[in-house]
Amino acid sequence: MEEEIRSIVEKVILENAEMLELPIDKKNLEQIKLWGVNGVLDSLGVATVITDIEAEIDTKLNYNILISEEIFKSESNFTDLNSLVEIIFNLIMRC
Repeated sequence: MEEEIRSIVEKVILENAEMLELPIDKKNLEQIKLWGVNGVLDSLGVATVITDIEAEIDTKLNYNILISEEIFKSESNFTDLNSLVEIIFNLIMRC
């Protein structure tokens, strides 16, 4: 399950990076700071990525989750690919 989540998250991030012309590619995705001070995504970019991930997870894994609520209303925070995948995985496991 975690690998499926990682695959979805990577795909969405890379698609958005291309659209926003961000310096992210598959080779450096795990080393890039996505969000926070010196992150490559601004608030709008994060909102877009999270919304797209929620839609993909609903479509491909049949889980209707609110990642944004988990991130912004709790202690959960993400700065990179791995921390975002962990948050999503834990959220799905609680469903």
